[in-house]
Amino acid sequence: GPFAFDTIVPWTTATAYHATPPASAVSFDDLAYICAVTHVAGTFETDLAAGKWIRIGQIAGQGPPGEQGATGPAAWTGVAAWATGTIYTPGPPASVVTQGGSTFVCIGWHLAGTFAADLAAGYWRLVAAKGDTGATGPTGPASWLPIASWSSAGVSYTPGPPASVVSYAGLAWVCIQPHVSGPTTNPGSYDTGWRQVGAKGDTGPTGPPPWQPPEPWITGTHYAAAAPSSCVTYEGETYVCLTAHTAGDFVADLAAGRWIKIASASSGGGGGFKNRLANGDFRFDRRAGGGVTQIAAGGDRTP
Repeated sequence: GPFAFDTIVPWTTATAYHATPPASAVSFDDLAYICAVTHVAGTFETDLAAGKWIRIGQIAGQGPPGEQGATGPAAWTGVAAWATGTIYTPGPPASVVTQGGSTFVCIGWHLAGTFAADLAAGYWRLVAAKGDTGATGPTGPASWLPIASWSSAGVSYTPGPPASVVSYAGLAWVCIQPHVSGPTTNPGSYDTGWRQVGAKGDTGPTGPPPWQPPEPWITGTHYAAAAPSSCVTYEGETYVCLTAHTAGDFVADLAAGRWIKIASASSGGGGGFKNRLANGDFRFDRRAGGGVTQIAAGGDRTP
């Protein structure tokens, strides 16, 4: 049959108590009572005097705390990157992984296949989502100062940042210890102050000549202005090409600014002019606008 009375709870006023099994049971002033008459509580002393409650015992005080239990297993394992083909367990301790910047705890035994499929199957629960990208940090200081020639005249050099950088003996050096320069602190011999960071480059290949050897002008020929420029003779005089073109009429091409005379017949055209070029009697500068200035051996300029 049913219990004779319900669980003992503290008595409270205005509460409906019943005498039918299981009857209401209350505690009041460390004593236990069972309801004898169904009623709505007023004051406990009045209801007790009216026979609505029957004392059934005394409530014992709280006992002393028990001994501490043994330490249980860890709730989670250490966090590791998710890897396919791994056996994961809900534990304890449960497997914890990172994937795509977020952290997940395993809630179902499984052998990892693909993370997306395992997540959809309910094997993982998100515990920490990937955070947003942080703001760009401030620009840091320069690593090195602009390179300068090394000086022995009491210059203060610093490892920085920014560090002093110098050129010396065709090499580049960065300062690794603060010091004031002197006759014995030059890079290459003062190893505690300098470290080589760049070597002198190899000599580059010889550039092209400014123009080609002079040849007689021929109509219908394509002449080039880029080095080496086309160089022609016409009626005993020598010209260098200023504008790339296909020759039509020489007089018209000359008037159009496609040629500039660099030697007249009196200068010794043809083979004589070639010899003078070989001997260094003439040199020429190209102007920014595309023109050419003749510079004779004596330094005179002829436009």
